[in-house]
Parts: sequence; structure tokens; C-alpha cells
Amino acid sequence: MNRPERVTVSKEMAVTHREFARAFARVVPDEAAHWDPERDGTELEFPWAGGSVRVSLGPESERRIAMMVLPTILVAMTFEGLHADATEAFLEEFDRRFQRGGG
Repeated sequence: MNRPERVTVSKEMAVTHREFARAFARVVPDEAAHWDPERDGTELEFPWAGGSVRVSLGPESERRIAMMVLPTILVAMTFEGLHADATEAFLEEFDRRFQRGGG
């Protein structure tokens, strides 16, 4: 069995703080159901799989592509005391919940 570790994963995401919090509540509904980064601050820490997860949101900014303007934030997730398989499962669910349709 793999041993618990501390891992930080960062992702640049095309969402606002509010959009992130709304979608993140589908990843961890009990911990994030009522989190509002504008009201509660841009960090959220909660217990998970025998360890903890801390989510930190960077400041909102914009990315311009031709005439299109997208909101962007840097999201850092720190997994403390989780086994590698629990971290991987969390990230897979996170990525699945944040997928957007396209074609």
C-alpha cells in the first residue's frame, strides 16, 4: 500500500470564483455546499479520505483571445496525508465535474 503524502496540484481555469464554487460543490457537496469565496474567502480546507484537502483560489483575471475575453483563476489544491490513490480519485472526479461540453 502506498504511504500518505503531501501533493499540490495547480490548474489554470476559465471560471470566476463564484462559478468555481458552484461546480466544486458537486465534487465535495458536504464540505463546499455553502462556500462563497466572495463572502468566506478564497481558501477552503476540509477532511478527506483520512487526510485533508486545501483549495486556494488566485485572483480573478482575464485571458483575451482575439475578441473573446475569458475569466481565469489559478486553483491550487493541496492534499495532505492522503494515499496517492485517494488523491488520484479526487482529481479524476474534479476533472469530470469541471468538464464542459464542446464539439
